[in-house]
Amino acid sequence: MSRYLTRQRARVLGVIFLALGVSLLAHWEPSQESWGYWLFSRIFNETGQFIIPGRSPLYSLYLVLFRWMGYPLSVSVEYLVTSLLTVLALMVLFREYLNRPLLTLAVILWIPFLQISEPPVQKLALACSCLAIALRNKEADRFRMSLSYALLILASMFRNTYSVCFLIFLVWDGWKVFREKKGKNFFKVLSPQGADWPILVVLGLLTWFNVAQSAHRWNNAHSASTQWFPGDSKSLSSAAFFQHYNDEYIAHTYGNYEGKDFYQTNNEAFHGADTIQAAFIANPGFIARELVGNCKRALIIASKFILLPAMFYDKIPKGSHLWYLVHPLVTLPLMAMMLYGAFRGAKTADMRLFLGINILLIFSTILALPKERYMHPLIPLLMTSACWYGQLLKSFWERMVSSSGKLTRWNRFIAQSMMAFSIVFFSQGTLSWAGMMRDLVKDWRQGEWKVLESREYSEKASKQPIELLIKNCHGIMTENHRFIGAFMPIPLNHIYDIWEIPPFGYWGDPVYDGLRPERIDCVLVTSNIVKYGDGVTNSRLRYDLYLKPYMEHLQQQGAKVYAIEQYGQAVILEKGRD
Repeated sequence: MSRYLTRQRARVLGVIFLALGVSLLAHWEPSQESWGYWLFSRIFNETGQFIIPGRSPLYSLYLVLFRWMGYPLSVSVEYLVTSLLTVLALMVLFREYLNRPLLTLAVILWIPFLQISEPPVQKLALACSCLAIALRNKEADRFRMSLSYALLILASMFRNTYSVCFLIFLVWDGWKVFREKKGKNFFKVLSPQGADWPILVVLGLLTWFNVAQSAHRWNNAHSASTQWFPGDSKSLSSAAFFQHYNDEYIAHTYGNYEGKDFYQTNNEAFHGADTIQAAFIANPGFIARELVGNCKRALIIASKFILLPAMFYDKIPKGSHLWYLVHPLVTLPLMAMMLYGAFRGAKTADMRLFLGINILLIFSTILALPKERYMHPLIPLLMTSACWYGQLLKSFWERMVSSSGKLTRWNRFIAQSMMAFSIVFFSQGTLSWAGMMRDLVKDWRQGEWKVLESREYSEKASKQPIELLIKNCHGIMTENHRFIGAFMPIPLNHIYDIWEIPPFGYWGDPVYDGLRPERIDCVLVTSNIVKYGDGVTNSRLRYDLYLKPYMEHLQQQGAKVYAIEQYGQAVILEKGRD
């Protein structure tokens, strides 16, 4: 029997590895947000110092385990390991809810979402929180509870919003101990013991991360130069708040980004506020309207993780009568149905509390901007709901057929199929896998398999030609400073990001003199700046005012222009090279 279980586990792992391996071939690669963590793993290697706590020093330290492999192998292996850890954590949490085949189906459906939903620290935060709850069963001793708390702290160190999970469980357990002991020996029970060493280890890590903070100019929430950015650049929540609310202000006031950057609009909208509190005082009406709108966005985004809305919501014209009719009549009932099933399906009080905390984590996104990629806390809710409704359908079918005769193998298969239907219904995974498979069939026909690589624009595809062009540069101005700094053997003090350029003035203006041949002799410009550069952090504005005339100046000085496929162009001044 034990040999059979071992073989079954091996088959499950094999299926999961196969699914993760197939996902490597998707038309996707990590973005600048991911590269920021890899950049600071390099900075840690060189200096022993860390990125700000809000950007997870723990994850940058974790990436050191893979850096030695070199790019791109390091990124691919890290993706596989991190995704596998997350999938296995979900399986551990739900092992008492589903049998292995159905549980394997359930987690595989979430692989495409886990792949593209950056930043990747969210996956590890979810994994740690799931393992922490799985440890909290009736047989949990002091060590298991301490390990559970250590995992909750680790979750918050990967994604700081998960600190809510740790704090609520701390209060919850404290109240249970107080009620059980009736106030007697309360502090004695909570005093540190030898079994609490996992908590001491993670607290030691937390102290180390805060003490050994990097003084690098990119050590902030944006991993970029921020002298022209409003708000507290050391705070992730502040950075997200000012980026979103200025973005919405531009959309409501001007309708487009032409000539607009949040350096200027923050003065218009919020009187130059540099804290969230000051911004609310400056323009409470606008922020209140946006908060209400964000609540609606969060509900709509969450509902699109269910198969039925995911299939047709995007096909409804925005602002149409059907749009305003469908959402209150479909979105709200579906969300109520999902939440009802989740809380009915939770088997323990700890699981119900965990699901409630995940709802809080989802709604915490309304303070900035709800996005699909921030919806990792929705996964435990949807999986628990799928289990409950699936069991309901299965029980109904079994009662119906057993009353009319013998429960045959065929009837058992139908019962299991009803469970599978519920799992598929409470996930958008079938649509994501279908889209991915269409791309892979096209790749197979064209004979162009690529691992973790986008097609139209790709930093991976352009890495080698860029590296050859800039290897002798004294100073490089680029939009892709994170990627270049993370993976190319260029000294970091030779790399400059375009965000140090102000979103006003012009090249030659005394307000900024950073674009000088003796300082910057190489400029890299992506096709995205020219085509899509408008945004609340307006790269197109900086290109028009400074980069374009400076590139023309370099050419007059004898610089050469190189077209880089799947990237853009480079202007390289050969004069004065060693």
